[in-house]
Amino acid sequence: MITVMASNNKDAIEIILDDAGIEKFIYYLTMLKERQDTHSHLMTKDWGGNELGNESQGTFSDGSIIHMVNIVNVDAFSGEPQVG
Repeated sequence: MITVMASNNKDAIEIILDDAGIEKFIYYLTMLKERQDTHSHLMTKDWGGNELGNESQGTFSDGSIIHMVNIVNVDAFSGEPQVG
């Protein structure tokens, strides 16, 4: 399980993971690092995906569910590492 919650004022997020979610998250990051993909879209079922949970939990449980997260490897677009 991977769930992403935003705080009430939307200035912070919390990523909630169980062991299986940690393995999935590592998988997505590994795919990006190895340049097998340039980006990953993680979405809740409400948004047509199955990667993210859609039940409130964690310390931001009174905040908002984030329905889509895009993880992008900027180096994959330019071919050169970005500094900073």
